[in-house]
Amino acid sequence: MVVLGQEVSDPLSILTRGFVFDRRFRIINKIGEGNYAKVFKVKDQITDRTYALKVFKPEFIDDPKFPEIFKKTFESAKNIKHDNVVELYWASQDVNGLYYYVMEYVDGGSLSDRISQGSLLISDAIKILDDIINGLAYLHGKNIPHLDLKPSNILLTKDGKAKNIRLHDRS
Repeated sequence: MVVLGQEVSDPLSILTRGFVFDRRFRIINKIGEGNYAKVFKVKDQITDRTYALKVFKPEFIDDPKFPEIFKKTFESAKNIKHDNVVELYWASQDVNGLYYYVMEYVDGGSLSDRISQGSLLISDAIKILDDIINGLAYLHGKNIPHLDLKPSNILLTKDGKAKNIRLHDRS
């Protein structure tokens, strides 16, 4: 794939600190990576807001089924508004054809990160579990299954509120 006039084998490798993705989102840092995508903390050059940018790996550009899956996932999630579910703002493709979602940025790390720091107080664990259950109940009430519930897919705000990430394996 040609990116910025150069042939690159992995176009996501150029997404480093300071790079402006799709002429709008300045990369601050990479915050995660999975089988399907990389996720970055970005600053929107137009609104000056901070978001999470999920950029799907380039192999999906040529997958004839992916555009429909991408669109259906966005359509099912775009109107989900709940304190315990990460909000999805929009979906698009960049000039190179890479698919991406722009999502709420959650500033406290994952539950997995928190657990690795040591044991949780019982009161904190109960609050986090309550938040997870509330988010999941809301999603299930909308007929949207989570599909990949695990500590690394539960994000925590700095004040300790848990937010489910609902898009990891929908795509």
